[in-house]
Amino acid sequence: MKTIAKNELFDHLNEFLQARGIALKDGSYANRIRKGCDLLADAINATQGTLEKARSQVDTKLQQLRASLHRATAPKPPVMKTAPGEAAARESGAKPASAARRKAKKTARPVAAKRRSATTAKPKKKVAARGPTRR
Repeated sequence: MKTIAKNELFDHLNEFLQARGIALKDGSYANRIRKGCDLLADAINATQGTLEKARSQVDTKLQQLRASLHRATAPKPPVMKTAPGEAAARESGAKPASAARRKAKKTARPVAAKRRSATTAKPKKKVAARGPTRR
């Protein structure tokens, strides 16, 4: 919006009052009305500037929100069986990245877990069911 000049409101008010038959002559009463119109014009101009800044900030935040929603809800691209990097690695004899990840997971296990999995589990003895005991 356009900014309002300081004397613009007073001029329009003066024209309105003259159309109604009231004339504002120079004096203390007219000076106070002029100062009030100047303050009102300054407040309106400041509000317009603040509103434009707020509107631009809301627009940027809304764009960020739309982008994050799009990223979260967009369909995933189809999974390729072999990635271009893996095909070149296989030709050169290097292990693919997935095999390296599996090996890293195996080496990251604690030693106690390896011992448990290495020992064979012994079958538990079955306990014969007894009737209620009396005391």
